[in-house]
Amino acid sequence: MAGILKKLSTLFALSMIVALCAAAALAQNPKRPAPKPTTQQKGNVQKGDLDRDRDMDRDRDQDMDKDRDQDRDRDRLSRPMTAQEKDAMERQMMQSRDHVLAAGYRQNMLNFAMNLRLRLEKSGAVDRGLARMAVKEIKRNFQEMEKRHKNHKKEMGAETRERMSYMIREMDERQERIRNTIRVLENDAAASSPDGRQMLMHVRQLEEQIRSMEEARQQKNIGGSVSVTGGTAYVNLAIF
Repeated sequence: MAGILKKLSTLFALSMIVALCAAAALAQNPKRPAPKPTTQQKGNVQKGDLDRDRDMDRDRDQDMDKDRDQDRDRDRLSRPMTAQEKDAMERQMMQSRDHVLAAGYRQNMLNFAMNLRLRLEKSGAVDRGLARMAVKEIKRNFQEMEKRHKNHKKEMGAETRERMSYMIREMDERQERIRNTIRVLENDAAASSPDGRQMLMHVRQLEEQIRSMEEARQQKNIGGSVSVTGGTAYVNLAIF
């Protein structure tokens, strides 16, 4: 029992020594109060507040301008176009560089299709070498035409794409029909014994599909007429 009391006394003495040392350290390094801001510092704080308020006001004004512009664009897009606006936008769209180049590729397709059709109508038999080369050129020009249309759509503004979506959708549908017909013609030309009647039917179908695109162009009064005389295609592109 005496040993335990001795240990407790020792621990108590040590704790008192630690407490006294801590009190002495605090007495030597008293906590200093924070310095009061100077007049200049107060002015800088006020200036910073004013700058922050000004920035917030500017951001708020910009947001209001943006919302107003979006509302205006939404109203303009929701309003149906007049016939004059529609005609002007279609003309502008069809007179673009890519559209003009696409028209040239389309004319090449029509020339090859007509010449192949005339040859089939005249002989009744299929010249496999001629048919394959003609279909190959039709496909190549179609792919180039597609590239020009895709590039044209990419370069359009968002508003133009929105307002001309009906025309873009119509063009995409026409191209899809032509793509399918070319695929069928490729199979016809690749057959070991091509069927002349079947190929002639598909070539006529392709020619009609290409002409329907040409007629849509002519309706805008920007050229692109085709006439056939004596088995030769004469192409007149007034827009060039």
